[in-house]
Amino acid sequence: IKAILVSGSKGWENYRHQAGVLNMYQMLHYGNVPDSNIVMMHYDDIARNPMNPFPGKVFAKKFGPDVYDGAWTDYRGESVTSQNFFAALTGEKEKIIA
Repeated sequence: IKAILVSGSKGWENYRHQAGVLNMYQMLHYGNVPDSNIVMMHYDDIARNPMNPFPGKVFAKKFGPDVYDGAWTDYRGESVTSQNFFAALTGEKEKIIA
């Protein structure tokens, strides 16, 4: 299995988008898919957002586990671009702008 997980949304109001890809990462990771087979792209701006009542934590469901804990992120912030997404999708590492 190989996976590219992307949340192109940013900001507190889009919490659920990033929580969703973090949750999917955890499912793959704990399903024994190696991190080398998972490309993770998300803005990574909610765990430490001032509005987060649980600093450094992200939850995909109420009373669920912290899906941010241990999640590996390959591309975050301004590196989450359509160019980097398509380069990762096609395996053209030389076109990735970090």
